[in-house]
Amino acid sequence: MSDASDPSSPAADLPAEPLPAEALEDLENAVEVLEYRGMLRQISDALGARFERAVEFLPDIAQGKVEEVTNASLKAALNVAVKTMDKKSEAASWDLSHKLAGAAVGMVGGAFGLPSALVELPLSTTVMLRSVADIARANGEDLTKLETRLECLNVFALGGGVPEDGAEQKADDGYDSAYFATRVLLGQEIGAATKSIAAKGLSDDAAQPVVRFLAKIAARYGIVVSEKMAAMAVPILGAAAGAAINIAFTSHFQSVARAHFSVRRLEREHGKERVKREYLRLTKKLNA
Repeated sequence: MSDASDPSSPAADLPAEPLPAEALEDLENAVEVLEYRGMLRQISDALGARFERAVEFLPDIAQGKVEEVTNASLKAALNVAVKTMDKKSEAASWDLSHKLAGAAVGMVGGAFGLPSALVELPLSTTVMLRSVADIARANGEDLTKLETRLECLNVFALGGGVPEDGAEQKADDGYDSAYFATRVLLGQEIGAATKSIAAKGLSDDAAQPVVRFLAKIAARYGIVVSEKMAAMAVPILGAAAGAAINIAFTSHFQSVARAHFSVRRLEREHGKERVKREYLRLTKKLNA
């Protein structure tokens, strides 16, 4: 099974061998992001006192419209991932430029409210995907591989919320880590979508595996999109606050991407089971 879909085998019986100090520090930073950092907190930091009012708008959002736009955004991002992200480059990750691009888009949404925010979501999602790809490349990922490019899309699920029908997955699968549970679940879909797209492209014949893959991501990404849209729905928000929210939104997924692709890099360097064992140990330590 591939890197994307095989973090799941038991690590408990392996002999304890600590990671080097630098690798352990990278892993601890990744655990803090992947297990504990929430989008609501970042929006709260961006809005300050206005956030309490923003949350009041959350129940009033037209969820059907948000879901529709979320799905359209991920489809647009999939097209970018499949068709335009396969060029080799040694360039470093341009986090700041992508944040500024997101801020510019967010200013429009902030100035004109929720309708504009819904319109700009496909663009901001694509901007974030390109940032995620830069981060993946900087961590040694090969973007000429279709599976790696789909793994970039997976970041939107890893940085999203847990849908109600998946809330018990951690316990059911015997995981103490939401991150590894999500990787296993999405890894299966990535593998199927990769094979289907490689054989048939993005034609209708390839639809089922691709639709399932996007649906799994949308179920999680849509949760944080709803949180963002709730904040953007405040009538007095203004362009500056809209930009701040989009910066927070972009920063959140950049952090998740750095953490996720750091874990994958460490797995290549030190072995999956060794890294997983240390990851779970650090998770328990932070939970104590």
